[in-house]
Amino acid sequence: MIGDSPGDPPAPEYLAEHLRSAFATDRRVHEQGLEVTIIGKTIVVRGTVSTPALRDAVDEVARDVVPGVDVVNDVDVPPNVEPDGAEELDR
Repeated sequence: MIGDSPGDPPAPEYLAEHLRSAFATDRRVHEQGLEVTIIGKTIVVRGTVSTPALRDAVDEVARDVVPGVDVVNDVDVPPNVEPDGAEELDR
């Protein structure tokens, strides 16, 4: 488990907060609403970002912050739906 021996990263709750902070401040991601869960030696990230590139960046940042652990990237990218037609405005 993460944080069990002297060479390990910090305890899971501290590591999760450190990752949330990294996602919020790293220029590649800049997302505050991501959920981070630590399960054994696996980091699970959930949430929603606006582009596939941001989703990939979440994975990169997690691996940079905690090298050598498994990362499960459950971050969603909502579909970009085009409007059906012109928007009607009431006057």
